Amino acid sequence: MRFKLKPENILADSFFLENATKTIETQLKDNTNLYYTNWVYNEPEYITSYILYAKDENARIQNMVVGIYKLNWDKVYDDRTENYVMYDGACLYNVSFNDDGTLKSDYVPHSMSYHSEIIANQFLSGYSDYDQLIRQEIYGNSDYDHQEFNMKNE
Repeated sequence: MRFKLKPENILADSFFLENATKTIETQLKDNTNLYYTNWVYNEPEYITSYILYAKDENARIQNMVVGIYKLNWDKVYDDRTENYVMYDGACLYNVSFNDDGTLKSDYVPHSMSYHSEIIANQFLSGYSDYDQLIRQEIYGNSDYDHQEFNMKNE
C-alpha cells in the first residue's frame, strides 16, 4: 500500500519531527568551518520546509524533507563587528511510510548544498540569495514535485 507523504503526517509524528529537526540543524552546523577565534557562528534561523515527491516511484532517493534556514555569523574586531548572512537547506532523503501508515525512521540525513556564492568563502556552503536557493534546489529539481509547509510546530 502506497501512502502520499503529507505535511500533516509529519507534524502529527512528534518522534519524527523532533529527530528530523535536530538532524537538520546538526547538518547545518557541521557544514561550517569557522576556525578563527574572532568568528562567531549564530544559531540557524528556520524559514520554511518542503516535501519533494519523487515523480518516479523507483527513484533512488525517493521523497525528501528539506529544511530551509538563514545562517549568519559575525567577524568580531576590536572596534567593529561584521555580519555575514547565507541561506542553506538541509535534507532528509528517503522519507516514507511503514505499511501501517506511520513514518519510517530510517531516513538518510544529508546536507543539500555544497557550494558558496561568496567569493573566497571557505567557511560555509549555501546561497547569499534566498530566492536563488529556492529556484535552484526546490523548483529546479525536475525529478520531484514539491509542497511547502512549516515543520516547526511551535
